[in-house]
Amino acid sequence: MVPQQQELICSLELECSRKFGNSKYSFYYPIQLENFLINCWKTSTSSESQLTAPSNSFLKSSSSYNGNSSSASPADRFCCIIYENGSVVLPSVDIRMRNFSWAKTFSKRNDFSKEELETLLSDIYTQCCYH
Repeated sequence: MVPQQQELICSLELECSRKFGNSKYSFYYPIQLENFLINCWKTSTSSESQLTAPSNSFLKSSSSYNGNSSSASPADRFCCIIYENGSVVLPSVDIRMRNFSWAKTFSKRNDFSKEELETLLSDIYTQCCYH
């Protein structure tokens, strides 16, 4: 009997937000997927931060330091660093990840859309963690 694959259910929980110049940075608590630790943050420019989008189940945030909660807008850009057992993972080189659609551009791009980040997390979970 083949074991049933588990569905990845995770959320980005806001740790804090800071403004640097015209950009607002929202830092999230790290996501632990077995031996992988993914640190994520979101950037928004001043004009983008005025946009609002409906709440999404992928993004659940706790209150930030000023009491505001965060939601994703279509213009938000997400960034992440992937660690495995404390070492940085380079998806374009890692044999388990290099065939993912996002892996080739991971080292060339600075950010991802929310959907791309969801795909990245799902791929890591289903292909690298779940056995």
